[in-house]
Amino acid sequence: MPKYFFSVRRLGRLIENEPYGLILPNVMAALSHAEQVIEELKNKDDLHHAELMMIVQNETHATLLYLPFLPGCA
Repeated sequence: MPKYFFSVRRLGRLIENEPYGLILPNVMAALSHAEQVIEELKNKDDLHHAELMMIVQNETHATLLYLPFLPGCA
């Protein structure tokens, strides 16, 4: 199974990072995980910013998904 890496960036700066990656069955599972994490982070006062972006990368660190922290999304 492939490994996926998740990071949160704000205006190009790294805010949070999953350095060891997560083994998931496919990119749809990675998307689902990213959406879940976004919802959890949006509940934190210090991470409720429109310019935040979740980046999902594969095991070669190629970027697969960009997910914005939009109100009412994810």
